[in-house]
Amino acid sequence: MGMGCPSEAMRKPQNYDAIAPHYDKAMRPLDRWFLARLRETTFRYLPEDARILEIGAGTGRNFVYYPTKTLSIASEPSREMLKIASEKKRPNSVRLVQSCAEQFFDLLNLVTVPLFDDHFNRRTAEEAQANGLQLVKVERSLLGIINLISCRV
Repeated sequence: MGMGCPSEAMRKPQNYDAIAPHYDKAMRPLDRWFLARLRETTFRYLPEDARILEIGAGTGRNFVYYPTKTLSIASEPSREMLKIASEKKRPNSVRLVQSCAEQFFDLLNLVTVPLFDDHFNRRTAEEAQANGLQLVKVERSLLGIINLISCRV
């Protein structure tokens, strides 16, 4: 695991470190309703030897969907979330990194930051393109909160 985020947001008591032990249980209903299908669809697009950069990997709930020969980095700002993720089964080539890799949804931040210390104004597709990746496809779900972004080097 890499260096943590020095930001004040990461030092607040009401952040993902605090909810990490309960996160998987809280996500189970969402997985049953729609997230599991969305995860399966997302990873079905990837070739067996894909390279993956997962930003906000949380507790590693996507690891079971990773292609077995994937070369991947799972990035997450929360140390406690990464601790749980590190205990989950995943392909050997998946590396866990603690980092702040996202930027945030502007309007939703007014609600999510005070309540959950979570930022929703991520501009992942634009950042990928700005860093030299060619956007192949962007599929938005849940009003743009969840995005399937396919890129080429």
